[in-house]
Amino acid sequence: MGETTEDIFETACALRELKIESIPINFFIPIPGVKLDIKPDLFPEYCLSVLSLYRFLNPKAEIRVAAGWEIYFRSMQVMAFYPANSIFMEGYLNTQGSFRKRIYQMIRDAGFNISSGFSLDELIERKSKI
Repeated sequence: MGETTEDIFETACALRELKIESIPINFFIPIPGVKLDIKPDLFPEYCLSVLSLYRFLNPKAEIRVAAGWEIYFRSMQVMAFYPANSIFMEGYLNTQGSFRKRIYQMIRDAGFNISSGFSLDELIERKSKI
């Protein structure tokens, strides 16, 4: 929403001092009709740098990639999984997220696993039947 690089760094440092256990990181999604004059000029490398900074400064925290990552990471979406512990998908407060099957496939293809009572293959198969 217009934070400077210094703002982002200072926030990451403040969260480290507070020993915050879970840090959701949102990338602003402009919504038609919402009267905020913000037009973020974010690009994949910058967004990945933000996540990596938070991971580096808060190594014990759960870094949670939230809104907007699907938009700004573009073809580099899978890279968000490396510095993060978790991601939000399908259904933010006021926007639709990514499609689960595609995300499950990205997670599997990148060699990651998830904490679930179901395997990634089972989750992908379930979403294929819907």
